[in-house]
Formats: sequence, structure tokens, C-alpha cells
Amino acid sequence: MERHRGGGYAIPQPVRVVGGIRAHNRKGDFARSWWGKRWLAALDAFDLGVRLGRGKNYARRGQVVSLEVAPGRVRARVQGTRAKPYEAEIRVRPFTPEERDLLGARLGEEPRNAARLLGGEMPQGMEGLCRSLGLSLFPEGRKDLEFSCTCPDPVTPCKHLAAVFLLLAEAFDGDPLLLLRLRGLDLEALRESLLREAREERLPVPQPLPPDPGAFWGTPELLPSPSLRPGGEVHAPWARRLGNLPFWRSFRPFLPSLETLSAALAEEARRRGEALSGEGKG
Repeated sequence: MERHRGGGYAIPQPVRVVGGIRAHNRKGDFARSWWGKRWLAALDAFDLGVRLGRGKNYARRGQVVSLEVAPGRVRARVQGTRAKPYEAEIRVRPFTPEERDLLGARLGEEPRNAARLLGGEMPQGMEGLCRSLGLSLFPEGRKDLEFSCTCPDPVTPCKHLAAVFLLLAEAFDGDPLLLLRLRGLDLEALRESLLREAREERLPVPQPLPPDPGAFWGTPELLPSPSLRPGGEVHAPWARRLGNLPFWRSFRPFLPSLETLSAALAEEARRRGEALSGEGKG
């Protein structure tokens, strides 16, 4: 540790990381959504003190090198003051297969909640729904969370784990299904089940073919373009199907960024088409 002339000691600075996972948030709270804030509330039971402030600094500087969410487990590599990144891990009890089946079945019975989940929003009633099944969607303090880190800090959670916890809140903001993945739900199976339920709700009842061939082969009524909606075009529909990227790092969220770019490209294509059309007439 370096000593200053005044007699004090300088706080060691972490090794600078290029391309680390940097928090969107530059100041203030790390979570905007109610479910992101509920996730962060679990830290209150650990009395982090200055470690929380240092964890925020690590998250904003991009010191988290990698972060992986798996059922019941979050693994991360965090660059500290030593040459080699520390291995950090957060463990949460995943739902059992029986609990997952119960939750999936209940969601299938509530189309509104299912639609919100598929749209990238955690329904307000989701926490209560889980409690009605005897489940806890969010960790509730020390009894539901386990931490480990290879750093020399004897107290856990350390600042490295705090940085990971904060970045997770941001990731959950953009994709609440990531929180369900952590609790052990098979996201693809859940998504397919909810989409199947939604399709079955909306599909029209099949009608028999008309006896008059002319009625069948006649000019069909023009259908509205699926890419249009009241109020204008829907840009980047393919990106909307993909959903938000949990660890997208920019000053703007993923979908609005691509929608802006898509709209600009569409306008440029329209302008050039009009210019070419004008040249042809000339």
C-alpha cells in the first residue's frame, strides 16, 4: 500500500478493465423497476456499510469481467487490485420441479400476467401469486442467500459480490425472466407454454369452406400489414421478438436504440426511393 507524504495511506485502486460489464446507472439507484428494487432490498439484511459504496464504484467502473446466471447460481469474475480476477458466486435456492409445475400452471390460467411477462414486465401480482403457492420469488435476507468470493476479505458479501448483486438488479430491470431463470424455471418451456396458451385464446374458430367456388376464389379483402399499428410503424419487430439483452451496455436501453436506428434506416430508404423515382421520371 502506497504511503502519502502527509502520513496517510492511499486506497489501492483496482486493475483497470477493458470491456467489462459497466452499469448503466451513473448515479442514484441501480434499479428502476419494482422487481429490481425488491431484489436489492435483500442486501439490507447484510449491513454492507462502506463495502456497498465500493461495490457501486466497481459496478460503474466496469470491474465485473463476466457474469453468468444459471438456475440457483450466479457466477462472476471481478477484477480487483490483484492481477487475476476474483471468482464470485451468489447462490439462491431454485424452485423444485413440483414448484415449477405449479407456477407454470397458474401462469397459464392468468393470460394478463403471462402477456406482461412475455412483454418484458414483471406483473405486480407475481409476488403474491408465488406466495399463494408457498413460494418466495425474491430472496428474503440471509436465510435465502449464500455468497462466496476468492478475495482475501474475511467478510461476505464483499465489495466484489456487492458489484455483482447491483448489476443483477439492472439486468432484472431489462429482463424479468432472468430472475425466474435464477429461481430454476425453464424459460424456453415457460415461454412456449405461455405463447401456446395465448395463441389458443386468440385463434378464430375454423369455418367450413363456402359451397360457391366463386366465393372462395374471389378477390380477398386486403388485410392490414402486420408491421403497422395505429399511430405508425413498428420498427425493429425482429428485435422485439428477441426481447431485451440483459447485459447490453449503453446509455440507452437495447430496444429503443434499435428502434431509433431502424426508423432512421427506413426513412433513409424512403428518401432514396423517392429520389430514384424522381430521376426516372426526369
